[in-house]
Amino acid sequence: MSRSQCPTADKLETFATAPMQYPQISEHVASCPRCKKIVEDFRDENSVVRTLQNLSESKLKPAIQRRLVSRSRDAVFHSDQAAEDGVN
Repeated sequence: MSRSQCPTADKLETFATAPMQYPQISEHVASCPRCKKIVEDFRDENSVVRTLQNLSESKLKPAIQRRLVSRSRDAVFHSDQAAEDGVN
């Protein structure tokens, strides 16, 4: 699969949480460094969100939880934009 044939970001995000359901995407991700990085980023983001949710259930006020989740998503988005622009 060439870059123009890479799965959409939505499909990669879904794959990141349920890889066994998408064997064709799994093969592609294994051979495409760009998609592999995107999947890793989605998995990292999901891990952060789960951690924040666990914290919020016991200690954080809902407004703080929403801000933290929003900021973590913004950080991933900006990281993705920088990577696309060739900035690390």
